[in-house]
Amino acid sequence: MRPGITDNVVPLHPDFSEQRSLSMQLAPGQALFWEGDEAKQLYRIETGVVRSVSFSAEGERQVTGFFFPGDVIGLPRDRDYRYTAEAVTNTSYSAQTLKGWSEELRCRRDFSDALFGAVQPELEAGHARSLLLGRQGALVRMCSFLADICARMGDHEEIVLPMPQTDIAAYLAMTPETVCRTFRKLKDIGTVRIEKHDRIRILEPRRIALLAA
Repeated sequence: MRPGITDNVVPLHPDFSEQRSLSMQLAPGQALFWEGDEAKQLYRIETGVVRSVSFSAEGERQVTGFFFPGDVIGLPRDRDYRYTAEAVTNTSYSAQTLKGWSEELRCRRDFSDALFGAVQPELEAGHARSLLLGRQGALVRMCSFLADICARMGDHEEIVLPMPQTDIAAYLAMTPETVCRTFRKLKDIGTVRIEKHDRIRILEPRRIALLAA
């Protein structure tokens, strides 16, 4: 068994709103599941941030989404996981068997709403990236990404991005050099601050949103 996969299954309510467990942890870089492996469990992110990673036919690593507390991930394509899920930060999560979740879900009167609520985070992640990659210009694309992250992380005066610049470059289909230059432009106009280890602090989320428009 690959490191990062757990056999500990915590029974959960089908919409993951009850009976959560915070006992299972991931360190940064550790995988929760791997693309192509048989999907046996669903996972709810309790704390931290998780990225979805896929590889192109040429072997290029692509970051295809980011998931935050409250998101449920791991719904399969056919029987297999559609991507690899890796912790970006220290992460805690809860789990339920896919079979048990499906059986309980079918017994619910609000089946359609509960099913949509479960698949929504993964659907939105793919849609959001498609929209971002359609934006013209590195600055607009970056600001659109930052505005989305700010919206996911809540209404704060300042926000520290949890993901490294290498992840941002892979997600936005930019070179690391372009990402670095774009952050320097944002720094020069006072919207971000570049901190230790190239971490980015967003100083003016509302102005970032205006630049993305």
